[in-house]
Amino acid sequence: MKKIALVLFAVCGFAAANAQTNATASTSGQTVTLVLNNALTINYTPNTTHTMTFTTVADYTSGIELQSAGTVTVSSNKSYHLTAKAATANFADGGVTTTTMPASVLQVQVNGGTVPYQGLSTTDQNIGNFSRGSGNVHNIDYKAVPGLNYDADTYTINVVFTATQY
Repeated sequence: MKKIALVLFAVCGFAAANAQTNATASTSGQTVTLVLNNALTINYTPNTTHTMTFTTVADYTSGIELQSAGTVTVSSNKSYHLTAKAATANFADGGVTTTTMPASVLQVQVNGGTVPYQGLSTTDQNIGNFSRGSGNVHNIDYKAVPGLNYDADTYTINVVFTATQY
């Protein structure tokens, strides 16, 4: 009886093993291609006018600084240079003066950055090199040192920030 059970068990086990080895499988593949282009966005906030009021001789000769006056936020899939330039070679005046103030009176830097203040012109001035990433926030400092060479008036200039991948 034990022999019959053992033989029956062996036959069933062999049949089960044979059924598993006779199973067939089929596979198929699909190629997926991702085309990644360079991606870059830049945004300056707040989009308001920053005002520096000069009242003393020390203000004129030593300058006034606005630290973290605004932020430039950059998202990029590559490392990038951040530059700043003046939209015009000279400040626009309020119509009271006859003196022309050059853009270089205004200086810009990234707060806590490795590049010191850069005087503005209509040529891009590098204010930092940064690694890729999403939502890289750069606090912007402004400094103006007009000296005593300009008449009392209200002077304005637009600053343009550019992020360029490298």
